[in-house]
Amino acid sequence: MKIVGFACFSDLDSQNLVELTLPLTGETNNLEAVTKQFENVELETEFVEDQVGLVFPRVLSMIINEAFYAFTQKIAIKEEIDIAMKLGTNYPKGPLEWGECIGLDEVYSVLQGLYNNLQEERYRPAPLLRKFVISGWNVEAFARYENYKQQIKSFNLSQIENKELPFTT
Repeated sequence: MKIVGFACFSDLDSQNLVELTLPLTGETNNLEAVTKQFENVELETEFVEDQVGLVFPRVLSMIINEAFYAFTQKIAIKEEIDIAMKLGTNYPKGPLEWGECIGLDEVYSVLQGLYNNLQEERYRPAPLLRKFVISGWNVEAFARYENYKQQIKSFNLSQIENKELPFTT
């Protein structure tokens, strides 16, 4: 089988690097051709071990997942998480900003693939990330989510009897 694996997120136009790997069934004579193809579109390549998620998608997805946990545990709000990570690590974007660019569904897919393959708790997607993906929400929906939680808190059971629902999702 003539195959070369690669990893990147769908926002490829904002990336400078594509990770390449040679699976056990791959053939080394394909590596040069694939490398040249990526160079033709001005992308650098780096060869890494053939493992689920490779390096960049795996590590960045874990950081974004941890940001969801930090938000859920009320450690900080969305903007504070992004600012803390940009200033604290000198990253160009905060983890939630990156999640917005990449797409939460892609982040979730990487994490779910890692969790399914490696069966390690640290790769389990944060429950709120899962809810956002299932709902089709993006990172910008954090304000909407906060509003939803406030509406739930103020919800009164008598409103069910009167069929007066004060919120919509």
